[in-house]
Amino acid sequence: MYNNLGIIIGMVYTLLPFMIVFMLSLGFDTMTGLGVCLMAACFGFSAAITNPFSIGIASNLAGISTLKGVWLRIIFFVLIYIVVCGFLLKHVKKISKNPKLSLSYKEDNEKRKNLNFEVVENSAEENKTFKVYLTFFIIEMIILVLTAVIRPISGFAVPILAASFLIGGIISGLIVCSEKKKVFVYLGKGALSMLPAVALIALASSVNLIMQESGILDTIMHYIIGFLQGKNLFVCILLVYALILVLQVFIGSASAKIFLVMPILLPICSAIGISPSLLILAYCMADGFSDVFLPTNPVLLISLSMSNVSYGKWVKWTWKIQLMVLILSLLVLFLGVQIGF
Repeated sequence: MYNNLGIIIGMVYTLLPFMIVFMLSLGFDTMTGLGVCLMAACFGFSAAITNPFSIGIASNLAGISTLKGVWLRIIFFVLIYIVVCGFLLKHVKKISKNPKLSLSYKEDNEKRKNLNFEVVENSAEENKTFKVYLTFFIIEMIILVLTAVIRPISGFAVPILAASFLIGGIISGLIVCSEKKKVFVYLGKGALSMLPAVALIALASSVNLIMQESGILDTIMHYIIGFLQGKNLFVCILLVYALILVLQVFIGSASAKIFLVMPILLPICSAIGISPSLLILAYCMADGFSDVFLPTNPVLLISLSMSNVSYGKWVKWTWKIQLMVLILSLLVLFLGVQIGF
């Protein structure tokens, strides 16, 4: 269920703490909570069927309907969903048999001690907690919908949601917690755990700025595109995929990359026989999957910092599924070239 929610909403860092606590309460680990959040959001973005921020913008630039070629995107979405769910279920089964196999085993034991999971015998207190947090999530869902449909505030969706979760979380905690000081203690610990991520994000952003302002990105882009002329279609689609991957390291925004490369790639691909639908599919594949792997992605850095999981552990846990998804993506692209998609 949460997998679908992450795909639709994509607000990983606001929902992540709740999901980690939920997974720990079920006897699972932090890695599972990270997986269902990050993989659902990033993989779901890449395997999207009608995402307005990627497929929608690219289709408008190409002058085609968003639904054109949707059947292959649906097939790809189903395949990715099966791979991700299979990966997570296999992990859950493994740590259920032996919790020590979890990469976050030690950290999770500390978290469980701090969270102090115990059965609440007072039904009145339990009902109060349930009602407070149910109200909290209903309000957040309303805010999510409003930021999506009201255009003047849609550009401020991230800070609005972050502020609402912070304020709502504090208020909810003060209502249900008998020891009010603990609410602010946990708030302070959470803020301190974010400091390393802030420094890393600043460094990553400075690299991105230098690459863009110096024109290095333009040079790289034109150099790679030059290889497309006169090449086999299978090679061409691979080069397009590689180009988007390179740009993804420096430009995280999907819409920004679309406006940068699509006006150049669309006429070239059309001239060599690659359809706009296949080009858009290749773009989406390369744009989102790497979000859960690249250290230049702020959402990944924030999520790992919030979860107290090192980047090394994350790579060790996810490299196999990344390889699987890469192979599956290339096979689907080759199929698209073969059938003239």
